[in-house]
Amino acid sequence: MSTFLDETPRRRRVAVVISVAVAVAVAAALLTWTLSRSTIAASKGVGASPTVVSPVQQVPAGPVRLVKGARTVDGISVGYPHSMQGAVVAGTEYLTQVLSNLDPQRGRQIASVIADPSFDDAEEYMAQGPVNLRRSLGLPTAGPVPSGASITFGPAAYQVRDASPDTVTVLILAYLTTTSGGQVTSVLGAYPIELHWDGTDWKAPKPGAASRDTDYTSLVAQPNTPDAAARGWQALTP
Repeated sequence: MSTFLDETPRRRRVAVVISVAVAVAVAAALLTWTLSRSTIAASKGVGASPTVVSPVQQVPAGPVRLVKGARTVDGISVGYPHSMQGAVVAGTEYLTQVLSNLDPQRGRQIASVIADPSFDDAEEYMAQGPVNLRRSLGLPTAGPVPSGASITFGPAAYQVRDASPDTVTVLILAYLTTTSGGQVTSVLGAYPIELHWDGTDWKAPKPGAASRDTDYTSLVAQPNTPDAAARGWQALTP
């Protein structure tokens, strides 16, 4: 005979299975923007051909404070210094805007502000991410975002790759949290964004191989731990 104590662990196991399934769907949907294969590989348990990276000395070395840019355009902070610190803060802001959004029209608006001039199809590209996310969460792919549905990008740490005076890949260690149908799912991953200095600000070009084909799974670690520090992560502070 089943008892309440017998059923509780089973219910918890079912909830975990559902959460993992949602996490996989969300990770797959976000591949259309700049989500690294780290989260996809970690969620699916696969890691085939992508280039695997190792921790490196960071530029800059040490915590970076998240500050606002010189101005705000359509709710997006822009106008960052022409420095690696400026690139880190810009990349964090841009990823937070892009990956905290379920509205395709908002995606187009974000693209019009942060995309590099060379990214000629940026508006359609950034509008497709929210559409795929809605589909993965079982939401209507058009119309207003349903009440109670949301996605939130929570940055905690950073790394810098392939840095030059005018180009850089910024990695952000962050929790991606989705809410849909009363269920909350959170996935920890390493999220890359490539940036280019256009002469006035840091801008996002169309994601290249650094974002699409590199496996950052080995770098994912709980933020603010010795393990995270050993893997090269530096803190982002308010």
